[in-house]
Amino acid sequence: MQFGFLLNEVGFTVENIDTNSKVVFEDSTITKINLELTATIPEISEEKFQETALAAKAKYPISRLLNTEISLTATLA
Repeated sequence: MQFGFLLNEVGFTVENIDTNSKVVFEDSTITKINLELTATIPEISEEKFQETALAAKAKYPISRLLNTEISLTATLA
């Protein structure tokens, strides 16, 4: 949701966003979250897409709540 909001703020219209997350539990603790994002956004450059995806990751509410490693793979479709 944060990603779509940031894109709308800078004037891009999102056609599609698919997000998957894989959560790693160790000793009843979330130790890692792997986010996989694929999006279709007309007229956006790869550079702007990656910049916006990283900005959304930085504001990801779970990362502020948990002390865990979060990785992101972002693909522009």
